[in-house]
Amino acid sequence: MRVLALGLSRSGTDSLRQALYILGMQNVWHGFNLINPSYPASNAKAFTRLARRKFNTSNNDKTPISRADFEVILAGCDAVTDTPAAVFAPELIAAYPEAKVILNVRDVDAWHKSMVSTLSTLPSNINYGWLIHFHHRLYWTARSFYETTYYALFDGNIEKNGKAAYQKHSEEVREVTQPERFLEWRVEDGWGPLCEFLGVEVPDQDFPHGNNGEEFHRRVEHFKSGYRHKAYENIFGLTGAVFAVAAFTYSWYARMKR
Repeated sequence: MRVLALGLSRSGTDSLRQALYILGMQNVWHGFNLINPSYPASNAKAFTRLARRKFNTSNNDKTPISRADFEVILAGCDAVTDTPAAVFAPELIAAYPEAKVILNVRDVDAWHKSMVSTLSTLPSNINYGWLIHFHHRLYWTARSFYETTYYALFDGNIEKNGKAAYQKHSEEVREVTQPERFLEWRVEDGWGPLCEFLGVEVPDQDFPHGNNGEEFHRRVEHFKSGYRHKAYENIFGLTGAVFAVAAFTYSWYARMKR
């Protein structure tokens, strides 16, 4: 692990992800990996279980979170950015002492406005009530968001509690990181401070910008429609299996009565 970018969502996490790839890093973990079918569905489940340990919401396991626990998800990654990983900032900083730490920040009012228009809409976007129980990834993505971020950080209300939670998180990262491995950075800072901190040359291209509000909703809608369709397929398949078993049972029972 080379870089831990531990700012919360909507603070340039995707722009930073793209920048780290341009700087030569491989496999930069981002929160959208949870709903990306190219990545294991088990990642969301693993993050959910880690959240239950961190926030003591389960009696099954309260042991400290270790590097081995993170490696279940992050093995082979050069860098990590975005939530839910950023929720575990102190644990990640301790688990990967060789990694440099970037606290990507944003004006708190602009950040809050962006969060309210994007992340606060996720409960209605990813929780289809009973439907999520018919798609493994959809279920654990919803659980991961709720248990690592929506309730754990914001107590179920991003609009009301977001600013205080954002400031508390940023201060925690500042406090637990050694100065020599720490950079506080904004997207507006661009390549200069980032490349100097990482000890690499400044690329001959503009700094990337990604995942604005419109793109965020377009991504969510794209994945949502696919998973919703698959959930209905699973329901129809299960219904067909139930009817087949019922028909077989009825046929067998009718023959036995003859």
